[in-house]
Amino acid sequence: MGDIMKKTPEESKNEFIIKAKALAATQLHFDWDNVSWGRGVTFYKYSSRNCKKEHKRNLSFEFCEFVKAYVYSFHLENSNKAQEVVKAFRLIEIALLKFSDKAEITKLTHAILDEVILEAYQLFIPATVQKIYKEIKVINDFLCNKEIISIHVKTWCFKLEKDNDSDRKPNQSAGDDKNPKLPDLRVVEFIGKVFRSEHKSPRDIFTTSIFALLLCAPSRITEVMNLNDDCLIKIIDSNGVERHGLRFFAVKGFGYSIKWIPDSMVSVAQEAISRLKALGVNANTISVIISNGEVNLYKKLNKKPFDPMIITDLKKLGFDYKLVNLSKECTAFIKKLNKGEVSVKFFWNYINKKDVNKDFSGMTNSHYAKGKLVALNYNQLNAVKGDDIFTSIKGTKNLIKNEFLSKVKERIGYLNIFERNKFENNNLEPLTFNSHQLRHLLNTLAQRTKLSEIEIAFWSGRKNINHNYNYNHVTEDEMIAMSRKLLMNSENDLEVISEPLNSTIIDEKFIEMTMGALRMKAKGTKSQAKLAMLERLIAFRNKIEGNLNEGSKSDNQIS
Repeated sequence: MGDIMKKTPEESKNEFIIKAKALAATQLHFDWDNVSWGRGVTFYKYSSRNCKKEHKRNLSFEFCEFVKAYVYSFHLENSNKAQEVVKAFRLIEIALLKFSDKAEITKLTHAILDEVILEAYQLFIPATVQKIYKEIKVINDFLCNKEIISIHVKTWCFKLEKDNDSDRKPNQSAGDDKNPKLPDLRVVEFIGKVFRSEHKSPRDIFTTSIFALLLCAPSRITEVMNLNDDCLIKIIDSNGVERHGLRFFAVKGFGYSIKWIPDSMVSVAQEAISRLKALGVNANTISVIISNGEVNLYKKLNKKPFDPMIITDLKKLGFDYKLVNLSKECTAFIKKLNKGEVSVKFFWNYINKKDVNKDFSGMTNSHYAKGKLVALNYNQLNAVKGDDIFTSIKGTKNLIKNEFLSKVKERIGYLNIFERNKFENNNLEPLTFNSHQLRHLLNTLAQRTKLSEIEIAFWSGRKNINHNYNYNHVTEDEMIAMSRKLLMNSENDLEVISEPLNSTIIDEKFIEMTMGALRMKAKGTKSQAKLAMLERLIAFRNKIEGNLNEGSKSDNQIS
């Protein structure tokens, strides 16, 4: 009788989907049928990274329904985890379709799961395959427990290829060229020379300024491109010292925050921001004119719609075109202005026509560029075509990526920053760089300081402090030296500490009692008092480490 009442795999699957959809229906403003659930969670088939949206295809309908139910049930609140799970399901669909003409999750077997991992190796690096393998093991266990697939499939496992790099901790010094996650320090020196040089093209100014901001705080390139023009802030701390920071919107879920700039980099950040603002003055002018509307344009110029515009009206609106390489179209339009052949109404229609390149959201280019630090005109960085000062676009990461591509074919023929500034590159060896390497570099430098893991994560705009490990490339020798300074565990060190007659011996019991009292006191304090307590603890820690450093120096002198 029990066998008669037992559900089929298809019934178990459908029951799971129906329950998830029923819960989703009670959630306001949640669209189950949408191919995108926001925050990067999309239900497309696997496609290359550069594939355009219109060329992407949805997952098979029935298979997609199950994937949505799984994501909704377990990972709806964690978009990063949801993306990893969908990545695993995309590979499962590929494997299922190789064995059958339909992606049916109930047909999953050992052989199909083996094919999933083999397919993963074709598309991803070994480290990513390991993550995918873990996700598939979890998915497989769930399917077996729910009796959506045969229970014996639960025994499936796959011997992953040994990653030669996985056994080696990625902690290498910043000057070690063998670590691809850290920049070649010759690149940093090279860009610094270009940044300080007097004669720079607009493209050089743009690239070196973005590079400088990436060096001021551990940032992603997209975060820098989204900075507002008022991103630099200044406050006075409790000691009366000026502190500078950048207002960021940190991606991957961290949100708005301030990334503080080391004192030694403040002047660099100020100069970089100043240059980017000067570079984007015409783009921001267009954005402001269009956003303020047609009536405001007439008021600003104190003219009626069909009154002619003159050349000085451009300056009154905020344009600066003296030192730019204008396009042929812009040059011809300004000549018409100079002759009085252009009315204010015609000018308004002209700039709006140029701004109509709308995306699916219906927003114009100027909407995205308004108030942004990195705002440019079309072809502003193209020395051949010339600058169109009556257009406005927001900077993108590809503008930086293309600056460091080594193959001419990839760059559509133009010279990269190394080739344009050969006089600064004494070494004929080609240099390579990607923007994310600077984030790794700053995190590694932070690990060598007195910053805690929480402080490093906050400075980097990172939600999980466990992810600090992936950005820590301090060598093992450095770690040993730092540990020795803090622990002072050698026999000689102990002798130096115990020799003075007036030294205070603090045992473990005393420390435990003190920390217990401190925790009790912290529970009853308000947020401001907790911050003050934290500052005092940091100062106390710095003092202890200073004493330990002095003790280490004394030890070296004695030895």
